[in-house]
Amino acid sequence: MSEPTDDHDSSKNGNRRLKWLAVIPLIIFLVLVGLSIPDLVANMSGPESPPADCTVSSAPSGLPNTSPSSTTSQPVTANLEGGQTEEVDFGRSLTTRSITIYLAMSSTPNGSSYFHVRTNAFVRSDDAILRPQDISAYAERDGKTLLVNVCFKRTGGGNLSLGDPGSYVGSVTIDDTRLSTPVSVPITVTMQYPNGVFLLWLYFGAIIPGAWCIWVIRTKRDGDTKALSWDFLKWAISINGIVSIVTGSVTAFAVYMAVYLRDPTWGSSALQPLTLYGGMFSAFVTTSGLASLTGNKV
Repeated sequence: MSEPTDDHDSSKNGNRRLKWLAVIPLIIFLVLVGLSIPDLVANMSGPESPPADCTVSSAPSGLPNTSPSSTTSQPVTANLEGGQTEEVDFGRSLTTRSITIYLAMSSTPNGSSYFHVRTNAFVRSDDAILRPQDISAYAERDGKTLLVNVCFKRTGGGNLSLGDPGSYVGSVTIDDTRLSTPVSVPITVTMQYPNGVFLLWLYFGAIIPGAWCIWVIRTKRDGDTKALSWDFLKWAISINGIVSIVTGSVTAFAVYMAVYLRDPTWGSSALQPLTLYGGMFSAFVTTSGLASLTGNKV
């Protein structure tokens, strides 16, 4: 007479273990989301650091004025030193970034320690350009080294923004008369779409209809029945439903990270949100469908 009771207890323990196994992917998913929240909140709250003055038309007066002991009035040549990174990556940040480029001069020219610099257009592949009012540059001589500083200011104020997301290629030209020939320094600027909160709405928008599709497929709903039913919620809180939804959610979030968070120029095309949504939806349905096959039909 004790065998049915033992079987019943074993079945209860097995269901309890399955429930705990279903919670583990949910915990991993919540941790991943939690790690992304501070970055998303920082992007929504405004600039990460006090904005610098990127609209100056001349070199700042606070820098030291170099007065070398021996100078020359002959035109000198300047060449870009090797091993330098000529790229400014904003990521999702709304802040100010600057880059300093070093040029080696053949000799030390006389006159002012500052050299005239011209900022050229920074152009994207579709001919969009960065806002020139938010770009400034100056060049300062330090012995036989010419330091070229270029500053970019990115804000979130619509028309006051530096530019739309993407990769921009441009240059600054040192065309001071003391140089034998003008020198152009190429620079690449990359920016990413900053509002990850909106993309999380796309994420949840992919999970809900994806879960509904899995429920319809697994329960083999008749085409004449109602599309929405309380049975969907009952399935969602069952073991099979939880395992399917959590597994698919983790996979869809991995797509979100791989496609959006790791692309430094994401947001340069209007089609990218649709591509991201389709990738998350497909990943959710595929992995949820596979996970649901491990359980019994509801």
